[in-house]
Amino acid sequence: MDGVPESTGRTGGDLSRSWRLSRAALSFTIDQAAHGLTGLNAIDALLVMAINQANIVLLTHDPGARRAYRGLETPAPDESRRPVSVNAIATSLALPFETVRRHIGRLEAVDVCRHAGRGVIVPAAYLNSEAYRQDVMGAHARLARLYQDLSAADLLEPLPPSAFALSVDPPIRAAARLLSDFLLRTADILTRQTQDIASGLALAAVMIASPPLATPPQTRAGAPGLTIAAIARTLGMPPETARRRLARLVADGICARGARGRHFVLARPDDPAWDSMAVDLAAALQRLMAGLAERGVIDSWRGVAQAPTETRLGASRRLASATE
Repeated sequence: MDGVPESTGRTGGDLSRSWRLSRAALSFTIDQAAHGLTGLNAIDALLVMAINQANIVLLTHDPGARRAYRGLETPAPDESRRPVSVNAIATSLALPFETVRRHIGRLEAVDVCRHAGRGVIVPAAYLNSEAYRQDVMGAHARLARLYQDLSAADLLEPLPPSAFALSVDPPIRAAARLLSDFLLRTADILTRQTQDIASGLALAAVMIASPPLATPPQTRAGAPGLTIAAIARTLGMPPETARRRLARLVADGICARGARGRHFVLARPDDPAWDSMAVDLAAALQRLMAGLAERGVIDSWRGVAQAPTETRLGASRRLASATE
């Protein structure tokens, strides 16, 4: 992944805390999937992340390369990227080979991907495009808000010190790589339950609408659930796609129709498997925050508040422009 040590400690020990972190992880994932990358749906955006992460996996283990390519305007050049096969991407995302091949063909047609040797890369030209930079800035602003919310709620384990000197400009591309790593981990956790990432995102929406499993069983059983329209709206997917995904989740015994008939809830809300899933999601989120701290990203956010007025205003304008 990105060379960040696995998180240990109280993430798995406090179930209530793990569920709060897991809901934050799922909410953020859905928010990010809904925003996606300009012109791309959630699945295509995940494909781009997976391809890009595979392209630069060797670079992420090289401290020199991490320093050289940590800024927004410094993506790794094409000749440094390791092409990845369509089959490897399909396997990593638990998607059919033909589905991934078709999606990559569409991405190549709009210059988001291109074949190189025996595999595929996301070219530096796309990663340096204005649209992609704006998407990354928007994700960076959402990530900063997530950290602030988790920190204010005292949900995070102690974070490691930064290995980099504080810079006025946040290491945005380094943060984007860590964010992609987190989103792919979350997708993997969801597909372990559903065998399909789109169904996994639908399950995530239902889980967020369900009471935490630390609440009494009678409370969980009375969860109102979500309609197909609400799930489609939340995920930014066509209602028919949401309907098919929910039908699959129901057929697999993962979700069920709630007391309101047209609303969907978890089929077995007292199943211990959900607790295990919450712990895994909480650990993934803690790992993301630890990586951001080690790369100096969190220090850069804190530094905005401590910097001289003119520097602080400049940074604020950059963050504000990302959300416009």
